[in-house]
Amino acid sequence: MFTQDFKYPQVFRASLALDQTLPGGIEATIEGIFTKTLNDVLYTNVNSDPTLSFNMTGTPDNRPVYTGERLDPTYVAVYLASNTNQGNTYNLSASLSKNFDFGLSAYMAYTYGDSRTLMEGTSSQNSSQWRGIFSVDGRNNPMLARSDFSIGSRLIAALGYDLSWDPQDMIKTSVSLFYNGQSGDPFSYVYANDDAENFNNESGDIGRNRSLIWIPANQSEINLIDDGDVTAAQQWEALNDFIEQDEYLSENRGSYAERNGARTPFFSQFDVRLAQSFGVKTGSKTNRLEVSLDIFNFANLLNSDWGAIYNNPFDYRIINFEGFAADGTTPQFTFTEDNLGDERFNISDRISRWRMRLGVRYTFN
Repeated sequence: MFTQDFKYPQVFRASLALDQTLPGGIEATIEGIFTKTLNDVLYTNVNSDPTLSFNMTGTPDNRPVYTGERLDPTYVAVYLASNTNQGNTYNLSASLSKNFDFGLSAYMAYTYGDSRTLMEGTSSQNSSQWRGIFSVDGRNNPMLARSDFSIGSRLIAALGYDLSWDPQDMIKTSVSLFYNGQSGDPFSYVYANDDAENFNNESGDIGRNRSLIWIPANQSEINLIDDGDVTAAQQWEALNDFIEQDEYLSENRGSYAERNGARTPFFSQFDVRLAQSFGVKTGSKTNRLEVSLDIFNFANLLNSDWGAIYNNPFDYRIINFEGFAADGTTPQFTFTEDNLGDERFNISDRISRWRMRLGVRYTFN
């Protein structure tokens, strides 16, 4: 269902760039791009009764909890598509490059970009789009937060060297090195266990945990309960260690986790290329035969722990919601995560392995 004046996505975009030759023949470029959302898609479940809710008690986390009652029991959910103008994107880039007379070329560029959206609008169905919303105050109240496509920081650098072995340039050797260092993908910290979806159950067949956690500043801000032989005090010690070793969580204690507030670890990869070419005379023309060797993620060839790229967990479930206490409004939790540091993320298998390619190319003049 769409509002009568629904519009397709529209943006306003502006860019500004400056190119300048610096002393020493260094070419410098600075560029900025800004994009403002004019119209984007926003889904709301209008069959949810917002009056049937209560606020959690017992800790600073006093978010509303919806009971999932429907205004019209005939329908599981009724999704209304409307527009929003909230959201923006910006990218700032700077680069330096220089070609030397003796065959060396160098290039380096740094980019920082961020993007904020109310809703990504990437799903193929309105129901899954709405069910996939991360929130604190319910899926019908999404927050402006970091986009799934925010790139963060990226640093690239390249060195190339061409060596000619004769004045006619018939035999030439080329060596090049490329570096890419980049921020990890954004992700969200949410509550775990099937019952966690009831935090934001504004009716509809939800089946997804999208309730952003409260990051406790101290033990009094989370109601942990014993889990078998593991006491609440022991769980707090483990949870506190987990928070302290995480850059995002440790810096945002005493507040709600943001959608896509955290990122997987920064990663670095090197690629190496070697090429040997030979000029081949065919009458008055010179053709060229080239044999090349490319090694992708070269650092991983040297050390199996280097060059790893970590999977985006999308929703990282770290605190288990175990239901409400006898008062019906105080949530109870357990904590069972036992991995710290980068080990808690899965490694993207194929792109984290080194790879090699042997090529042969014959160029006709």
